[in-house]
Amino acid sequence: MLIYKNSQIDKIFKKINNIDTLIPFNNLIFEFFYKLNQNLKKNKKINIHPDLAYLNFWLRPSNLKKIILEYESLIKTRARIGILFHLCPSNTPLNFFYSFFFGLITGNINIVRLPSKNYVSIEILLNEISKIFRDKKFFKIKNNSYFISYDKNAIYTEKLSKIADLRIIWGGDSTVNSIRNYKLKPRSREITFADRISCAIINSSKYNSLPEKEKKKIAQKFYNDAYFLDQNACSSPHVIFWIGNNLKKSRFKFWNYVSDYAKNNYNQPDIATIDKLSNYYDDIIEKKINNKLNLNSFTYNILLNKIDPKYFNSLRGKWGYFYEYNLKKIEFLNKFLDDKVQTLIYFGIDHEKVFNQLRLHKDNAVDRIVPIGNAHQFTQNWDGYDLILSMTRKIDHY
Repeated sequence: MLIYKNSQIDKIFKKINNIDTLIPFNNLIFEFFYKLNQNLKKNKKINIHPDLAYLNFWLRPSNLKKIILEYESLIKTRARIGILFHLCPSNTPLNFFYSFFFGLITGNINIVRLPSKNYVSIEILLNEISKIFRDKKFFKIKNNSYFISYDKNAIYTEKLSKIADLRIIWGGDSTVNSIRNYKLKPRSREITFADRISCAIINSSKYNSLPEKEKKKIAQKFYNDAYFLDQNACSSPHVIFWIGNNLKKSRFKFWNYVSDYAKNNYNQPDIATIDKLSNYYDDIIEKKINNKLNLNSFTYNILLNKIDPKYFNSLRGKWGYFYEYNLKKIEFLNKFLDDKVQTLIYFGIDHEKVFNQLRLHKDNAVDRIVPIGNAHQFTQNWDGYDLILSMTRKIDHY
């Protein structure tokens, strides 16, 4: 297992300049990920960790081939950047791997700081990676991959920032601002994934017209978007906008199906019930709400009579706590969104119309517009960055 703790990190500085480099999209890199996919399939433990099961599905050969085909001509004009220093968040355990994946397929040396919390899914994944690294065939991959863990020690963040050609920061605004105190080399680059929130928009008329079986499917897809990682992910929805007619009927059906599915599938900790109840009492006082649809302890749904755009970003739930608003017209959407909003999840609307509307947004709101059920589908395009292009450099030659 390649985890370097505290004093062991110093070994990286001695070794880093003598590593054989890789060309972006080197076949060996994809062979490594194909091997990891096959090994994870055989590991029965992944079935009890949804994030790990999804990651392995994401690593399937067809998805890797799709990435190769999309970039195979473009990547021929590009080279690696060099040393990538990834600082990954603690609230999304396997985020570090996706960052590492794109850093490696682009041929870079990757120093990945793991989440400070202990997660079983991380341990399982790193164990499988370590097994593959024992094969001499993949030694070059191993020598370009460093998974490190250290306490909040500014010395290592500072030292690693000084050798990085690209620093990638995943975290909240305070994390980004704190790490930016550590200087990079003059020509080094930086990508930041700061604090973001997400929301959904649902057409109540379209939902109401569906057969009951399809209504259940849509509700289950929303569950996958919302309850994954307890609403902690930047792409998790907190506010649901409704447009269309039959709102009362559609809303009741929708949350009934979401609630039933959560009741049977969501492993809700005891603290969640207390937390949601406490939030509800706060909202009664602060937001003067009087329209709550609470079917059981698994869903709290607060229908707001109005939303002050200035406080939209403060509408955040957890464990299945949602705010709702009757938008009436899709054209009204822009006034609530700003550059803090990452993903807009939709059902029953013309997403091209929303796209064209958001292109003109003065605050650069929304980087992803995705169908319901796709909130956490990680791609090379994230927060407005093309990770493959951002992690390589173009060599102009003619």
